[in-house]
Amino acid sequence: MAKKNKPELTLEELQAKKGSRQRGWVRFCAIVLAVLLTFGVYFVAAKGEPRVVPLTLPSSQQVVIREQQAPQDTNTPTETPSTPSTDGSTSSGDDSSGGGILDMLMGLLGNIDLSSIAGMLDFEGLGVKVADGIDSLQDTLLGLLDRIQESMTGKPAITHDPVEYGFAGEVGSEEERAEVAKLLNDFTGDLTIANYNYSRASAYTDDGHASIGAQTETLNQILSAGSALGVELSLDSIVGQLAGVGSQSGQMSAPGENDANYLMKATALTADDIQIVSRPNDTATVKTWKIRLKNVDDPNRTEATGLANFTNDYLVQSEVEAAIQKSTSLPSTSVGLLKLSDLEMSYSNIEVTLMYNAVTNQLHSLSYTYTAYGKFTARTNTVQIIGDATTTVTNTYSGFTYSPLAETD
Repeated sequence: MAKKNKPELTLEELQAKKGSRQRGWVRFCAIVLAVLLTFGVYFVAAKGEPRVVPLTLPSSQQVVIREQQAPQDTNTPTETPSTPSTDGSTSSGDDSSGGGILDMLMGLLGNIDLSSIAGMLDFEGLGVKVADGIDSLQDTLLGLLDRIQESMTGKPAITHDPVEYGFAGEVGSEEERAEVAKLLNDFTGDLTIANYNYSRASAYTDDGHASIGAQTETLNQILSAGSALGVELSLDSIVGQLAGVGSQSGQMSAPGENDANYLMKATALTADDIQIVSRPNDTATVKTWKIRLKNVDDPNRTEATGLANFTNDYLVQSEVEAAIQKSTSLPSTSVGLLKLSDLEMSYSNIEVTLMYNAVTNQLHSLSYTYTAYGKFTARTNTVQIIGDATTTVTNTYSGFTYSPLAETD
C-alpha cells in the first residue's frame, strides 16, 4: 500500500504555524507566571512574620478598650473609628484598600479574566484546552489565599476581635450605674413577662447609602437588568435586606417563637458598660433612665461588650455570609458567584431609654438607638467588590403584659 504523502507547506505557512504555537505557549506561561507572582508576593511580604498561636482567653480579656471621643450629634455624620483588618493592620471607614495584602492579591486574581483567556489556550497537536474549569480554578485559588492567611495568622480569615471605646466625660456614679444595670437585667430576665410589642425602624443616612464608589451606578443597572419577576434590585436593596433596613413590628407572645436578632434579650450589663446621660423628670409612677453604651467595632456573639450584653441586634459576618449563600434573589445572569470575604462593623451613638412603673416594678417601655457603619468586601466570579454603608436604627419594646409564673414540680 502506498504511503500517503504528507502535504508540504510553504515557507509562509510554516512560519505562521510556528508563530501560532509560540504565541500559545507565551499566553500559557504568562498565566502561570501571574499565579506564581501572586503567591510569591504574598510569601515575600509575609516573610519573617512569626506564626501566631491562638490563645483562648476569658471574654473580658479579649476585648480591647480604647478612649471614646466626645459624644456626637446623631444628626451629623459619624466619624468611624479605625478598625482592625483581617491581616492585623488598621483600616479606617473611608479606606478603600480592602484591608491589607490579602485583599490586594484577591483583587489581582479577581480581576484576571481567566475565562476570556481560556479560548486562546488551544495548542495544535497538544490537545490542551482550558475552558469550563477556569471559574472553578479561580475560586480554588481565592479560597487557597483564605486558607494561607488563616494558617499564618492562627485564626480564621473572617474573624475580627471586638474593640470597645471608653466613655468621654462624666459617666455618673458607680452606684447609679450599677442600679440601672441591675434594673435592666432584672426586667429583661423576668420570666413572668407574657408578651410585648416591638417596633423597629432602620434607614440609610443621607450620605450613607450602600456604595462601591464610582461603579455603584453601573452595578445598579446590571442588577436591575437581571432582576427576576419585575423586582427592582440595587446595591441599596441587597445590602439593606441583609442589614435589616426597613420596618419590623409585631407582638412577641411566646418565648422562642421568633429568633430575630432585634427581639428583646435577657441583658447581662455591668456598671462599666453604662454612662448615665440624663434623668428626665419622673412622674408619680413612671421612672425614666437614659443611658449610653460604649461605641464598639465588630461585636460578636461570644465576647462581652456593652452592646452584646444588651442586644443581639447587630451584624456578624458568618451569619451574613450564610444569608448571602442562601439568597435566591440575586440574578444569576449577572452574578455567578457572590461571596462575602470580609465585614467590618462600627456601632456608635448607642443610647438606651428605660421606663418602668415604680409601683408595680414592671417595665413600661425599653428603647434604643444607634448608628451602624459597615465596610464589606465581596467577591464575584470575576471581580472583588469593596463597599460601605451607614444606617440608623431605632427599636422600642412596649405594651408589656405579665402573668403569674407557672408552677413547676
